[in-house]
Amino acid sequence: MGRAKQNLLQDNPQQTEVSRTFLLFGDPAMVLQVPLPRRPEGLTAVLNADTTVELNWDSALDANGGAAAGYNIYRGPWPNGPWTQLNDTALMDTVYSDSDLTSGAAYYYVVTALDADGDESVYSDPASAVLTDSDGDGLYDLLEAAGCTDGNMSDSDGDGLSDGTEDANRNGTLDAGETDPCDADSDADTLPDGWETANGFNALSGSGDDDAAADPDGDGWTNYQEYLSCTDPADAASVPAAPTVPALNYPANGSETTTLDPWLSVSNAADADCQDLRYVFELYADAGLTTLVDATAAEGIAEGDNTTAWQPGSALNENAQYYWRARAFDSLASSDWLATAAFFVNTTAEAPSTPAVSAPPDGSEVSVRRPSLEVINAVDADGDPLTYAFRVYADENLETLVDSQSAVAEGSGATTAWQVAAELDDNTDYWWTVQATDDEDLTGDWSVADRFFVNTANDAPTTPPGGSPAIGAELATTTPLLAVVHATDADLDALSYFFEIDTAATFDSFELEQSDELTEEAGVSTSWATQELIDNTTYYWRVRAFDGAAYGPWHNASFFVNTANDAPGAPTVDHPGDGSEVSTLQPTLTVKAAIDVDLDALVYDFELYEDTELTTLVTDVAGVGLAWQVDVTLDDNRSYFWRARAVDAHGAAGPWSVLVSFFVNTANDTPGTPVLNNPLSGGIATALTPTLSVFNADDTDQDALTYAFELYADADLSQLVVGAFVAEGHLITSWTVSATLDDNGIYYWRARADDGQHPGAWMPTAVLEIHTAGTNTAYEIVTQQPVSAAATARQTVSVSAVDHPIYNTVVELPPGALPRDCSINIGPVTNPPALPRGARKIGHVTEFGPSGMTFNVPVVIKLPYTADALNQARVANPVELSVYWYDPSLLAWVPVEILDIDRINKLVSIETDHFSMYTIGADVADASGGGGGTCFIKAVHRAETVFFIGNWSDISICGLLALVGLLWMGRRRRH
Repeated sequence: MGRAKQNLLQDNPQQTEVSRTFLLFGDPAMVLQVPLPRRPEGLTAVLNADTTVELNWDSALDANGGAAAGYNIYRGPWPNGPWTQLNDTALMDTVYSDSDLTSGAAYYYVVTALDADGDESVYSDPASAVLTDSDGDGLYDLLEAAGCTDGNMSDSDGDGLSDGTEDANRNGTLDAGETDPCDADSDADTLPDGWETANGFNALSGSGDDDAAADPDGDGWTNYQEYLSCTDPADAASVPAAPTVPALNYPANGSETTTLDPWLSVSNAADADCQDLRYVFELYADAGLTTLVDATAAEGIAEGDNTTAWQPGSALNENAQYYWRARAFDSLASSDWLATAAFFVNTTAEAPSTPAVSAPPDGSEVSVRRPSLEVINAVDADGDPLTYAFRVYADENLETLVDSQSAVAEGSGATTAWQVAAELDDNTDYWWTVQATDDEDLTGDWSVADRFFVNTANDAPTTPPGGSPAIGAELATTTPLLAVVHATDADLDALSYFFEIDTAATFDSFELEQSDELTEEAGVSTSWATQELIDNTTYYWRVRAFDGAAYGPWHNASFFVNTANDAPGAPTVDHPGDGSEVSTLQPTLTVKAAIDVDLDALVYDFELYEDTELTTLVTDVAGVGLAWQVDVTLDDNRSYFWRARAVDAHGAAGPWSVLVSFFVNTANDTPGTPVLNNPLSGGIATALTPTLSVFNADDTDQDALTYAFELYADADLSQLVVGAFVAEGHLITSWTVSATLDDNGIYYWRARADDGQHPGAWMPTAVLEIHTAGTNTAYEIVTQQPVSAAATARQTVSVSAVDHPIYNTVVELPPGALPRDCSINIGPVTNPPALPRGARKIGHVTEFGPSGMTFNVPVVIKLPYTADALNQARVANPVELSVYWYDPSLLAWVPVEILDIDRINKLVSIETDHFSMYTIGADVADASGGGGGTCFIKAVHRAETVFFIGNWSDISICGLLALVGLLWMGRRRRH
């Protein structure tokens, strides 16, 4: 029975007793075996820090009550096995140490007792040990807790290798041939162990090609620099790249800010490297960037989300102009500077000052019945453009208005004049007054009424024909003698002269000096000695003749006092900025204009060196302008150092600029920056899904480019409305916004090009307003001129300010064109409607007024264009140009037939029978990118109209416009 019980237990070792009855047959003298040893109790498993499990159990007894002869230990993956015996021979003690375990696994153990005959008991209750590996690094938590690694971090030292990889034998000890899991740089060569291992270097050697300062691929960049930029140290074509130039976000260039503590914001730069970017901002009080107002610290500020903004540390001055720039940098290279942007601080709108009378002076006579009245221009602290209102009265109490004119555009010099339109009575006194108004409709005070007497019997003296010093003269004395060539007087009256001199062209500063009445001297001129003047100062002087009753016109001139020549100051480096990269072997170096107290014309010298000690000159040039393209081919992948200085007209050279460096890297040509095409920033779109377009970016590699467009609901570019990636179109790339925008909403958008490897810089943020019903546009009047309906000769009105963007815009009015006397206004529109989809912007949108005026016969409008505008739009021949006028009834631009193109003066002429907004553009046959339909009328010949349908879903709209167009053509209007 004992044997049967034994066999039964061996068949099922987990049984401790057998509840069965056995009936045995056989020889009664047969010896029966006694029961098996008792199974052991009290088995425990304890995990040690050295990755071993210590097993302990209580001693067991054999069937006869004696001590067990030995023990067997078993291990399994589950509580019920399967079991694998660990000991080869019977264990004589009640302890056992298990090793060769795997971190993260669970182990289960049972033990059996043996008697002297080798019979084995059933299994004990199991005990378990779990090698918990919380971070999955191959080292169990208890081992890590006993050592230097962190059981909750798989890479405790952050070197890119897991702790278990570095402790290859998982023993918690740093053994030979192992990297240190508690030291990111085991060989102390500044390169992390993981980076060295991943790139085939020996992480335990800091010499030879494994050294941080080594350059095994010979690309000019050390292993450490390639580590910082995440480039391949074994590939010479894989080199670090500088960040792109950050893009202007706000305030917009030329805009106003209404706070003394403005934030300056840029769209973040793109950086092909894996480094974090920081930004440096600089704020100046002058366009030459010589007077620094404030700046970030040299280490810059951390990059923000999408945009990065900086606020100057102290309040700015009211009614002051400021200039600022910014750039991005990583630990190896800097971007170039953002193009300098300007803004004006205007927290409070202020009315202009009161104009001062220039001519005729109070109490004087005029010799014509339609005199010209002239005032010294008012001053507007806010820098707003001004217009003037003139009034002429018949009485001293200003009750009987004789003539008036409002909205007279300010003169381009220091004065503004208006010719009285009414025929005044001879031998009669009149009183006149003037008031200035800014573009926000704030008006200054009326000037004190001055009197003049109309006396056609007396001829006023002529303008003095000349004088000295001549206009633009330079004097080496502070006590000059002003002389005037005598005027003539038709009545042969005895003449006297009045001189004025001032440091202000308006003759209203504290430096104003006025002569007494000076009797005309014998000979051909009369002179006047001034008080001592200030060196290095420009003076304005004028003189007029007086016949005892009437004053003649002023003779005006200016000169510069320069008793000794002074050398100019140092120019400020513009591009490329210090530490930046260039992607061409012949870069262009540019500086800001230096300051010369003598106001001399300046030229510049440039020097380019290989070293900071200025011992190895690469090339130089003397006597050039603000920009110079290096005239030799530079080496790729190396740094150069350059400086510049100014030289005046007398040959005096100023100090050199600060020495700056740039790095030549032609292997990382990022695309250029796209340029805003349509709508203009601040412009208006009448569709809820407008089409936005940019001029295509340049790419020296001629890669296929895509463009990222992003549209936001806020100026900080934090509330993305919708974005898209668009394949490059022909000449321009367009995107029709896929989301329906809010009517009367304001949106902010930007775009940049991507060549598939590197994104370029963002364009400056543009602002867009949505007005489906249209809205009033605003324009700045830069020219206003009275014209007469009775004129018998052609009258011409033109923009004469040479520094204005619409300089040389002309209106020619033939006799009989005007329905009435009026003043013609010309000025650029600040919030123009968007051009038709597929149109390239060439010139400014210009308003001609009185707005909506129609003419009896067509007038000629001449619109200017520039070579730069043609180049930007990729217009090879001006014959490609188009002219559009805006029809507010259709809320659409209508092309106009071109009358003539003057290529010498760069003017496009059209004929029109009405005033509106006009602009120059160029059509694009394939303005691909984006979607959305549009249509507009195109006048090919005078009797022919073609309609373009961009999307057949818009056919009903286009049909309506076609009908309107046919009616329009039926009227035979020549726009």
